[in-house]
Amino acid sequence: MKLGFGLHGFTETMRGTWTPADGSGRRVMWFRVEADAVSALGYLRRGEMRLAGKMFVEGLAENVPTRGLLEVQPLSGRIAYRLDFVGDDDRSYRFSGEKSPSFRRLLGSMTTLPGEIVVADAECIGTTLLRFDARRDLVSFLRTFRRSAPLRLEGERP
Repeated sequence: MKLGFGLHGFTETMRGTWTPADGSGRRVMWFRVEADAVSALGYLRRGEMRLAGKMFVEGLAENVPTRGLLEVQPLSGRIAYRLDFVGDDDRSYRFSGEKSPSFRRLLGSMTTLPGEIVVADAECIGTTLLRFDARRDLVSFLRTFRRSAPLRLEGERP
């Protein structure tokens, strides 16, 4: 049996709103995920990290499991999130969002995550605007950084 381990990781919470395309008005949205760089090659080449956690999308998916990928490429101006989840209606959805780091607007660009929610990788059903609350969450966020993830069997889910 082959053993695998994460290179490093952290836990992040993003909060904000989503606006359904049907015009019904803004609603609450948040996610809390653990990020782990489980593949040295994937991380070094693309800054790729695996995400797993909880998603809350008011009126669509309330406190459901979510999994996906994070691509961290700050020097090229891109930090992309892709999270898959199943809604309360048993349909598959994907949240996709992208931060655009900028030295001129470092704090705002690193804490603001615009995005969209699509159903079945096709139809956009709403737009999102999430933020990392640095005043509220920065200290606890920094405490979650780890140099390595706990050792686990390859294929085992965190």
